[in-house]
Amino acid sequence: MIVGPYPDAGVARGGVDAAVEGLVSSLAHRDEIGSILVLSPERRLDHVEFSANSKTRVLRIPAQRLALSTGGFRDVWAARAAAREFGADLIHGQGVGRAGDVATRLGWPSVVTVHGMAHIEERALAGDSLRGRARVALVERMVRRVLDRANAVISISEYDRAQLVPRDGTPVFVIPNAARLEFFDIPIVESESLAFYSGGIVRRKNPLGLVTAFASVTKMLPDARLVIAGGSPDLAYAQEVRAAANSVGPAISFPGALDTNSLSRVLERSRCAVLYSHQETLPCAIAEAMAAGRAVVASDVGGIGEMITSGENGFLVVDGDEPALVAALCRCLGDEELAQRLGARGREVALSRFHPDAIADATLGVYRTVLSAAVKS
Repeated sequence: MIVGPYPDAGVARGGVDAAVEGLVSSLAHRDEIGSILVLSPERRLDHVEFSANSKTRVLRIPAQRLALSTGGFRDVWAARAAAREFGADLIHGQGVGRAGDVATRLGWPSVVTVHGMAHIEERALAGDSLRGRARVALVERMVRRVLDRANAVISISEYDRAQLVPRDGTPVFVIPNAARLEFFDIPIVESESLAFYSGGIVRRKNPLGLVTAFASVTKMLPDARLVIAGGSPDLAYAQEVRAAANSVGPAISFPGALDTNSLSRVLERSRCAVLYSHQETLPCAIAEAMAAGRAVVASDVGGIGEMITSGENGFLVVDGDEPALVAALCRCLGDEELAQRLGARGREVALSRFHPDAIADATLGVYRTVLSAAVKS
């Protein structure tokens, strides 16, 4: 049983949702896997159940309100009942936050994949308020609890592995998230002078800095275009980003969150993908751009340096170095031959590191290790 988010059919959701969808799809093709239940506690009023594929059932249940401060006992009880009815052999929690906390408290052998530094991100958002500090303390306690209880931990990058301290003896495996299979089929063809940003319009990903830099790009490359695709969970910040983009003119567009087919079509037209974040772990957006054979321009934060070798499959810039970002974008957008060469190398790396089959095989290896240890104990 997998505990974590899963996208509705035809609904664009990236990040952990995309990673879980890709993993589930590949695991379902393995003879070793009989059936999969994805349990997804979400903020909705009703239960929703549907089949994702011939082996996979997705069950959404109403998530407990104030779970962080109350311990989330109702979520745990609901998940335990679902696991018992399903006949689970192992529980795989997606993240060291709420999903991982539920997964490791059910009494089954458990694996947790670390998709991001929940406690670090919470510290960055908390500010100096008493409420913010209290929330940080609760999140840090939850992360500690998840790492102490898991029978195995999967880190998606060496960066987050270095940030984690599981209890002594807990095995830690480094397995990146898979890029969705559809992106490997995108042809490397003639492209427009188009840069593509895929991700939430949130402060951590710094699309405002990207928009500011792109104003300089358009002065040197008047035909250059930027597409910023993603949801807007922080409406005030999104309005700030859009206002800055309006001053640049029609060169920047906001199509909103895109489904996989729409993402593929935009990537096919794009010359490069760009992500100018302040903090990341191992972004699915970059893995999918590499799978699509697109050059990547990104800030060198978190685990991005494990994905991109500057000058080989893209360009890395220092976080906050706007002139370097402008220069890198101009190089990619202004030289199609260079962009294609970088993108082709990126696809080679993606095939070896981010293909769903490779990720599923590695994950099954972790499951075997945990179940074998459970039998011996």
